[in-house]
Amino acid sequence: MEENNKFIRLEDKLDQVISVQADIRADLQEHMRRTELAEEGIEKLSIVLQPIQAHVAFIKGTGNLVAWILGIITAIATTYAALK
Repeated sequence: MEENNKFIRLEDKLDQVISVQADIRADLQEHMRRTELAEEGIEKLSIVLQPIQAHVAFIKGTGNLVAWILGIITAIATTYAALK
């Protein structure tokens, strides 16, 4: 009789483990679904940001060019003032 009780308890514990595994599997599937959605969102955002990144690079380059031109104008103006 005691041996039969051990098997019943063992079977109950096995049922609990199976139940926990099913919960973990469901949680994992939901996590994978959300991760896939997040990755798709990041990819879409990256595509949307490409023109903005190109514009920022253009403005940065233009700013450097303007600073270089102003430096030359300042050097010419300083030289002209010094020669006067």
